[in-house]
Amino acid sequence: MTPAPTLAELIDSVRRDTPTARALDLLTTAAATVGELEEVGDALLTHYVEECRRNGCSWSDISGALGATKQAA
Repeated sequence: MTPAPTLAELIDSVRRDTPTARALDLLTTAAATVGELEEVGDALLTHYVEECRRNGCSWSDISGALGATKQAA
Protein backbone atom coordinates (compact mmCIF):
# COMPACT_ATOMS: atom_id res chain seq x y z
CA MET A 1 0.00 0.00 0.00
CA THR A 2 1.23 3.48 -0.82
CA PRO A 3 1.81 5.25 2.48
CA ALA A 4 -0.36 8.22 3.36
CA PRO A 5 1.41 11.54 3.72
CA THR A 6 3.21 11.86 7.02
CA LEU A 7 2.46 14.59 9.50
CA ALA A 8 5.77 16.25 8.62
CA GLU A 9 4.87 16.22 4.91
CA LEU A 10 1.47 17.75 5.64
CA ILE A 11 3.02 20.44 7.84
CA ASP A 12 5.48 21.29 5.05
CA SER A 13 2.63 21.42 2.56
CA VAL A 14 0.63 23.79 4.75
CA ARG A 15 3.66 26.03 5.17
CA ARG A 16 4.25 26.10 1.38
CA ASP A 17 0.57 26.80 0.65
CA THR A 18 0.19 29.62 3.18
CA PRO A 19 1.28 33.07 1.96
CA THR A 20 2.31 34.22 5.46
CA ALA A 21 3.85 32.64 8.54
CA ARG A 22 1.08 33.92 10.82
CA ALA A 23 -0.26 31.19 13.08
CA LEU A 24 -3.90 31.91 12.21
CA ASP A 25 -3.18 31.82 8.48
CA LEU A 26 -1.40 28.48 8.90
CA LEU A 27 -4.35 27.16 10.91
CA THR A 28 -6.78 28.26 8.20
CA THR A 29 -4.75 26.47 5.53
CA ALA A 30 -4.43 23.38 7.73
CA ALA A 31 -8.20 23.27 8.23
CA ALA A 32 -8.76 23.53 4.48
CA THR A 33 -6.23 20.75 3.91
CA VAL A 34 -7.98 18.48 6.41
CA GLY A 35 -11.30 19.17 4.69
CA GLU A 36 -9.84 18.23 1.31
CA LEU A 37 -8.34 15.03 2.72
CA GLU A 38 -11.68 14.08 4.29
CA GLU A 39 -13.50 14.69 0.99
CA VAL A 40 -11.04 12.52 -0.93
CA GLY A 41 -11.24 9.80 1.74
CA ASP A 42 -15.03 9.82 1.67
CA ALA A 43 -15.04 9.66 -2.13
CA LEU A 44 -12.63 6.73 -2.07
CA LEU A 45 -14.82 4.76 0.34
CA THR A 46 -17.97 5.62 -1.63
CA HIS A 47 -16.33 4.36 -4.82
CA TYR A 48 -15.56 0.97 -3.28
CA VAL A 49 -18.87 0.66 -1.43
CA GLU A 50 -20.65 1.20 -4.75
CA GLU A 51 -18.38 -1.38 -6.40
CA CYS A 52 -19.19 -3.87 -3.65
CA ARG A 53 -22.92 -3.24 -4.10
CA ARG A 54 -22.63 -3.75 -7.88
CA ASN A 55 -20.90 -7.07 -7.13
CA GLY A 56 -23.76 -8.24 -4.94
CA CYS A 57 -22.31 -7.61 -1.49
CA SER A 58 -24.89 -7.00 1.21
CA TRP A 59 -24.87 -3.99 3.49
CA SER A 60 -24.04 -6.40 6.29
CA ASP A 61 -20.98 -7.64 4.38
CA ILE A 62 -19.88 -4.09 3.64
CA SER A 63 -20.31 -2.88 7.20
CA GLY A 64 -18.39 -5.92 8.44
CA ALA A 65 -15.52 -5.13 6.09
CA LEU A 66 -15.52 -1.55 7.40
CA GLY A 67 -15.65 -2.69 11.01
CA ALA A 68 -19.08 -1.17 11.61
CA THR A 69 -22.05 -2.75 13.33
CA LYS A 70 -25.13 -3.83 11.39
CA GLN A 71 -27.02 -0.97 12.98
CA ALA A 72 -24.47 1.58 11.75
CA ALA A 73 -24.79 0.33 8.18
